[in-house]
Amino acid sequence: MYADAAVEGYWQELEHPLKEALLETYRILCVADPRLEARIKWKVPSFYYGRYDFAAFHPRSQHCVHLVVVYPRGAVIANPTGLLEGTYLDRRMIKLGSLAEVQRRAEDLRQVVADWFASLEAPRSPSPSATSPNLPAP
Repeated sequence: MYADAAVEGYWQELEHPLKEALLETYRILCVADPRLEARIKWKVPSFYYGRYDFAAFHPRSQHCVHLVVVYPRGAVIANPTGLLEGTYLDRRMIKLGSLAEVQRRAEDLRQVVADWFASLEAPRSPSPSATSPNLPAP
């Protein structure tokens, strides 16, 4: 996995009550799939593959590790572990309250990465607007 020097600098300078939990989440994701790369985007560490954003940390949350998972191409990924929260069309949230929870849910985090990559490889489904009876055809 590639991570630019700015990412390492970010972690060195970060002051956060859950810094160790954030770093452990970062480490887990770094080795979850060799295709993921890390960079600073939106002023925080984020992961991507090619032209697709995978996830970004939301460190303003002081009470938990908050990760925003971006759905590629509008696809919805499976959530068999219940780790993903929210009903947004283009993303889900992961919130983990402690280092122990991050460590306990490590396999679930790796599963989210695997499901995300599987959604990239799946045939593209029509967007909701393309099939909505209330909207004119494109």
